[in-house]
Amino acid sequence: MISMNKLTQDNCYNLKGFTLIELVLTLTIIGILTAMATPKFSLIRIKAKEANVRTAATAIQLALESHYLTHRDYPQTQPIEALLATLQSDGALGNTQNPFTQTSYTTSDPSGQLVYTRTDTGYTLTAYGHNNADILLTY
Repeated sequence: MISMNKLTQDNCYNLKGFTLIELVLTLTIIGILTAMATPKFSLIRIKAKEANVRTAATAIQLALESHYLTHRDYPQTQPIEALLATLQSDGALGNTQNPFTQTSYTTSDPSGQLVYTRTDTGYTLTAYGHNNADILLTY
């Protein structure tokens, strides 16, 4: 006669751990969830950077208005890096960086570009989004 203790002990050894199928299935589910979540996180990061470009454009717009109040004129049309230097020398604007490149704004920014043009009645400041494809705002 087989003792009850021996059967229970044998069953314990057979039930320990996961089977290969269970591990593969778990890893597959985790992979599918990761594949679904990654594009959404990338899109959220791009939208946050575009919001920072809008904020920078608004700060530049306010600095341009401050420049106008001080000098009774808007700066001449110039590349964005020269405009920022002018506004910073007035003390109307602090250091402004492009959130896409993590460097100072330049005319050749691949994303988040800012374009300034003086017009007869004022100026136009245009902020572009990711890959400079979408206009985020225009003043």
